[in-house]
Amino acid sequence: MKQWVMLIVLCIGGTTVYALAYIRGAYYVPLQEALGLTHTQLAFATSAYGVTAMICYFPGGWLADRFPTRNLLTISFLLTGIGGFYFATFPSYQMYAILMAFWGVTTTFTYWAALIKATRELEVGGQGAAFGLLEGGRGLAGVLFSAAVLAVFAKLGSGIEGFRWVILIYSVLCLLTAPLTWFVFSGKRPSVDEGTSVLEGIKKVLTMPSVWLIALIVMFAYSSAAASTYMVPFASEVMGAAVLLGAVLGTVRTWVRPLAAAGAGFFADKAGISRTICWMFIVLAAGMFVFVIVPARESLMWVVFVFAIVTSLAIFALRGLYYAVFEEGDVPIVLMGTATGFVSLIGYTPDVFVYPIAGYLLDAFPGGLGYRYLFGLLAGLAICGLIVTLIFRAVTKEHREKLELAKRAKTA
Repeated sequence: MKQWVMLIVLCIGGTTVYALAYIRGAYYVPLQEALGLTHTQLAFATSAYGVTAMICYFPGGWLADRFPTRNLLTISFLLTGIGGFYFATFPSYQMYAILMAFWGVTTTFTYWAALIKATRELEVGGQGAAFGLLEGGRGLAGVLFSAAVLAVFAKLGSGIEGFRWVILIYSVLCLLTAPLTWFVFSGKRPSVDEGTSVLEGIKKVLTMPSVWLIALIVMFAYSSAAASTYMVPFASEVMGAAVLLGAVLGTVRTWVRPLAAAGAGFFADKAGISRTICWMFIVLAAGMFVFVIVPARESLMWVVFVFAIVTSLAIFALRGLYYAVFEEGDVPIVLMGTATGFVSLIGYTPDVFVYPIAGYLLDAFPGGLGYRYLFGLLAGLAICGLIVTLIFRAVTKEHREKLELAKRAKTA
């Protein structure tokens, strides 16, 4: 029972800790008005978060291998929530950029690798179930929290003061998650190989072929997140869908996330995690290709709607599985944090190159052509992900066979 409580706390924390840094997604205009920011200033402040987070992934992984998960997660929630109270004073542009960089530290350096390591150590089924439920639970918590907070924002008139209360609510939720985490998780220090220095641990991780392959799997899977951004405008601008239908599509996709991630996790524990990832890359590539070839006619909007849902299932299934594959890659738990830091550093680079490429394609080829080039690129990246996963399966074949034998012996 305690393991399930720990999972629930991780899901709640995995939503609240990022809510403030990513608040622009749902409250872009109120954020601009409250802080008096231009689009460029908001973009640069967001970049401050992204750059800091990228820098912190690797050292944060080493931290997770050396300090108790409870301490790291609790510190992350406390510092992030305190930053939220300062955010509610609506600071200057310069101070907001510094605050975003600060959140890049609190949500990455002290948090991300500790979250992944804590999930791998959960006993709620196989690794697929654990990571699938984490991603699905985070998605469900995000939907519920955002709906409740949005209701408060609307009740208060959808103005600057309402936005201030949105910030305060998320800040309080973050602070409340801190003691909850402290009491649910143990303060036991992680097991470490005392004979291995920090540099030796990093060297050991960097010389594991499976870790490099996992990093590439994450990178190609994470690239598909760009599709999530452009499906709705494609439906509206190219296919001629009404704004309301586009909003419905966006809402349906939000609810797909918890179902896809959790369902894929349980399925992967039966069929094999890397094998399931292969199938998801195939579905993803096929879905992207449909967007490339479907004629721009409103009567065919149903095709886009159906394949947007199918593609979303693959995207969120991949997000729920790509960290579960560490077990198949024979990555020892004592080096899980360091490995997570390195994989995240490489895996999230699409944030740096995919969106600028997408922006260039849409501006250089206006109308449907730019979108078709973009989805064609994403289909190609999905195929690359499939190839890398097949190589990963070949490299890890012997270890996966040992895992399967151990699983059969356990259930016999």
